[in-house]
Amino acid sequence: MKLKFLYCMLAAALFSGCLKDNTIATTYVLKPLVQAKSVDQPEPLEGVRLFTYAVDTTTWQVLSYDDALAGVISSKETPREQQSEPAAIGTPYQFTGTAADGTPSEAVGWLQMPISRQPQMVVAVDPTNRLFAYTMQESVLNVPFLYVSLVFAPYKEGRCYTSGRWVFRNDFYNPPAKLKVYVDPKFKTTAETAEEAYANGQIKIYAYVADTTDWKIKSYEDAWASRITLKRDERQQRDEPNFIGYAEENGKYGMTINSTPIMIVAVDRANKIYAYTKQTPDLKGEEPTWNVLFSLWLEDWIREENGWTIVNEKFSPENQKPDPEPEPDPDPDPEVPDPNTDKQ
Repeated sequence: MKLKFLYCMLAAALFSGCLKDNTIATTYVLKPLVQAKSVDQPEPLEGVRLFTYAVDTTTWQVLSYDDALAGVISSKETPREQQSEPAAIGTPYQFTGTAADGTPSEAVGWLQMPISRQPQMVVAVDPTNRLFAYTMQESVLNVPFLYVSLVFAPYKEGRCYTSGRWVFRNDFYNPPAKLKVYVDPKFKTTAETAEEAYANGQIKIYAYVADTTDWKIKSYEDAWASRITLKRDERQQRDEPNFIGYAEENGKYGMTINSTPIMIVAVDRANKIYAYTKQTPDLKGEEPTWNVLFSLWLEDWIREENGWTIVNEKFSPENQKPDPEPEPDPDPDPEVPDPNTDKQ
């Protein structure tokens, strides 16, 4: 029995020795970023405020943006119970390195603060977009610097959303207005014939929240694939439209939008022609209808009509091969020397 007790004491001593060698103290380094739109790349964000409390997020919360800005947290059980003196506050993190392309790189907007206890509730505030986020930071052992990236996304809908272990709050979110819009596509085979409606499956209607001064359609194949390309960087493409037009009983194609400007695309599958337009309707106004007419007898590569740009690649310069020049006719009666001539 004494031997067993000695073994237990020895194990406890060894365990306590290991704890002395380990520490959860670390420097928490935050890299704040902002993504203005879903298609944008996150960019460095300056002016963010950072603080932490040695509390658990299951029992403590941030009640409002004003509290977050002031560094105040409240008890979930008794909201009148508050704390207003954070355990640590973020200060600028200084760093200068070299990027992958060899250019100097700075830690723009980065913040640092010490963390030495657990649990830890970390709160970050973006005063520019009036957003704040918080998370429950898990403890780490023997890590002198803990680097964390945080992306604020002002475009996100809703007053609250999560990303990873972070909870984001937007107390100033207002649901966007919604507007039903219509596209009425028609075609004419000749100048004299009447306008006709497309049969189901012959036309495709969709729209992006995009500006035609920034985005383009490179080809008919891209148009049919619902793909648009950024003009200044063709490596950036989008192939998931924000809105899809569906045929309705009135023969028009309807879709409900909630943002402007929109880039509307109509694709004539039967004749491999496409058209696009930029529209900025009043989301609180009347329901608009945009008419687009495909004049099939015209031999224009690109044509502007009624606010639409209509493209028929059949008549593009690349597809207009010049007629080959005729080869010279061979001499029908070539002169053949007479072997008996000039014989001596």
